[in-house]
Amino acid sequence: MLIKAVKRAYHATVKAIKNTGRSPKWRLLARGFIKSHPNCAACGAVSSLQVHHVIPFHLDPMLELEESNLVVLCQL
Repeated sequence: MLIKAVKRAYHATVKAIKNTGRSPKWRLLARGFIKSHPNCAACGAVSSLQVHHVIPFHLDPMLELEESNLVVLCQL
Protein backbone atom coordinates (compact mmCIF):
# COMPACT_ATOMS: atom_id res chain seq x y z
CA MET A 1 0.00 0.00 0.00
CA LEU A 2 2.74 2.46 0.92
CA ILE A 3 4.57 1.84 -2.35
CA LYS A 4 1.40 2.52 -4.34
CA ALA A 5 0.83 5.77 -2.42
CA VAL A 6 4.40 6.90 -3.05
CA LYS A 7 4.09 6.06 -6.75
CA ARG A 8 0.81 8.00 -6.99
CA ALA A 9 2.37 11.03 -5.29
CA TYR A 10 5.42 10.84 -7.55
CA HIS A 11 3.34 10.64 -10.71
CA ALA A 12 1.12 13.51 -9.56
CA THR A 13 4.21 15.65 -8.99
CA VAL A 14 5.66 14.79 -12.40
CA LYS A 15 2.32 15.57 -14.04
CA ALA A 16 2.11 18.93 -12.25
CA ILE A 17 5.60 19.87 -13.39
CA LYS A 18 4.85 18.89 -16.98
CA ASN A 19 1.57 20.80 -16.98
CA THR A 20 2.86 24.00 -15.41
CA GLY A 21 6.61 23.85 -15.84
CA ARG A 22 6.79 24.93 -12.21
CA SER A 23 8.50 23.36 -9.25
CA PRO A 24 6.10 21.63 -6.86
CA LYS A 25 7.49 24.04 -4.23
CA TRP A 26 6.33 27.15 -6.14
CA ARG A 27 2.83 27.49 -4.64
CA LEU A 28 4.05 27.17 -1.07
CA LEU A 29 6.88 29.63 -1.68
CA ALA A 30 4.54 32.15 -3.34
CA ARG A 31 2.04 31.96 -0.47
CA GLY A 32 4.79 32.45 2.10
CA PHE A 33 6.29 35.32 0.12
CA ILE A 34 2.97 37.16 0.09
CA LYS A 35 2.63 36.63 3.85
CA SER A 36 6.05 38.18 4.42
CA HIS A 37 5.48 40.94 1.81
CA PRO A 38 1.76 41.77 2.24
CA ASN A 39 1.71 44.88 0.04
CA CYS A 40 1.97 45.53 -3.68
CA ALA A 41 5.50 46.78 -4.43
CA ALA A 42 4.12 49.31 -6.92
CA CYS A 43 1.13 50.88 -5.18
CA GLY A 44 0.94 49.42 -1.65
CA ALA A 45 -2.39 47.62 -2.20
CA VAL A 46 -3.17 44.72 0.12
CA SER A 47 -5.67 42.79 -2.00
CA SER A 48 -5.50 40.79 -5.22
CA LEU A 49 -1.79 40.13 -4.70
CA GLN A 50 0.35 37.89 -6.89
CA VAL A 51 4.02 36.94 -6.84
CA HIS A 52 6.00 37.74 -9.98
CA HIS A 53 9.58 37.19 -11.05
CA VAL A 54 11.91 40.16 -11.60
CA ILE A 55 13.79 38.14 -14.20
CA PRO A 56 10.99 36.21 -15.94
CA PHE A 57 10.75 32.49 -15.27
CA HIS A 58 10.83 31.67 -18.98
CA LEU A 59 14.17 33.49 -19.36
CA ASP A 60 15.89 31.88 -16.37
CA PRO A 61 14.03 28.92 -14.80
CA MET A 62 16.88 28.44 -12.32
CA LEU A 63 15.75 31.59 -10.49
CA GLU A 64 12.20 30.30 -9.99
CA LEU A 65 12.54 29.76 -6.23
CA GLU A 66 15.05 32.55 -5.48
CA GLU A 67 13.33 35.02 -3.17
CA SER A 68 15.68 37.77 -4.35
CA ASN A 69 14.07 37.40 -7.80
CA LEU A 70 10.48 37.76 -6.55
CA VAL A 71 8.21 40.77 -6.20
CA VAL A 72 4.62 41.10 -5.00
CA LEU A 73 2.28 43.02 -7.28
CA CYS A 74 -1.48 43.52 -7.30
CA GLN A 75 -3.74 42.62 -10.20
CA LEU A 76 -5.12 46.15 -10.49
